[in-house]
Amino acid sequence: CGACMALLAAYEKAFVTDSHSTMLGLMADDVIFADPFTDGELHGKVALQKHLSQGGMLKNVTQEIVARAQENDLVFLRWHHHGTNGVTGGQYGFDGASMVRVRDGKIVEHRDFFDPTVLRREIKAAIKASSNGAKL
Repeated sequence: CGACMALLAAYEKAFVTDSHSTMLGLMADDVIFADPFTDGELHGKVALQKHLSQGGMLKNVTQEIVARAQENDLVFLRWHHHGTNGVTGGQYGFDGASMVRVRDGKIVEHRDFFDPTVLRREIKAAIKASSNGAKL
């Protein structure tokens, strides 16, 4: 569907630049979201916005999409996440995948799959640096 393709193109553009506000604008109010840091599923934009706001120490975040596939209302993205630890200044990166579901012109589900080890390490490094005087 042409409208679906336009929605997905806009969503991917927001995803690769990590524009949470744009992504949220393309989602249904009752969107379902999950990633390795959620305790199960999050339901709704308010819960998702709160979850996403916790990553404030991550700067210059981009996701490079390296593969995509579509099956009916599902889109699968394989990507590489790049970023900077805003407290330590260190660069980091990791690979992952997302499953996105489209319905009625909105993103209704987004699930991220990745090993959280790298992000946990960056969070610990930021906490350690902040205890030594760096701004968290």
